[in-house]
Amino acid sequence: MRSYEFAILLERNTRRTNKSSKATYKSGENGPVSSPAVPDHGPNKFLTVFIDGASSGNGQEIAQAGIGVYWGPGNKLNTSLRLLGRQTNNRAEILAAVHALKQAKELGITNIRVCTDSQFLINGITKWIDKWKDNNWKTSTGKPVINKDEFLELEKVCQGINVDWRYVKAHNKNHGNCEADKLAVAGCNKSPGIP
Repeated sequence: MRSYEFAILLERNTRRTNKSSKATYKSGENGPVSSPAVPDHGPNKFLTVFIDGASSGNGQEIAQAGIGVYWGPGNKLNTSLRLLGRQTNNRAEILAAVHALKQAKELGITNIRVCTDSQFLINGITKWIDKWKDNNWKTSTGKPVINKDEFLELEKVCQGINVDWRYVKAHNKNHGNCEADKLAVAGCNKSPGIP
């Protein structure tokens, strides 16, 4: 799809509203997930984006983490970046979502389906974040939430946009997930680019 066709598609299939964030979660395993940059049909059309985070040497001092955001074949919004700061796969997953949602907001997209293979990310933003706040940012086991700042940033960027979080199984021949993974892995080898 050419970039101007993508822009026309966005203009036709998005609504500009000032709604507060509405997060929903559905597993992509129970049904097909739309192709990237192709909205669903119906009154509440959602644009689909695939995201991924990767970290080579995760948990070690030598770790290098990157994000991947995949909007569709040849799309100029497709992103592959290396992280600054802590180099972990979970942090990369969260910041990939932040990056994709910022892109969506800049384009005026108000309904977006974010497809990820990270149940940690989905559970964190749809189930655990309110519990963490109530528990003074402690997990159910009493430990500090390691990615507090990243989840707060994600929560903030979710404001004013309807997000439909979809779990897709990793490395399961889902084209969008495979492309986001490639972008994230490539990001691990780049010069650091995002905080």
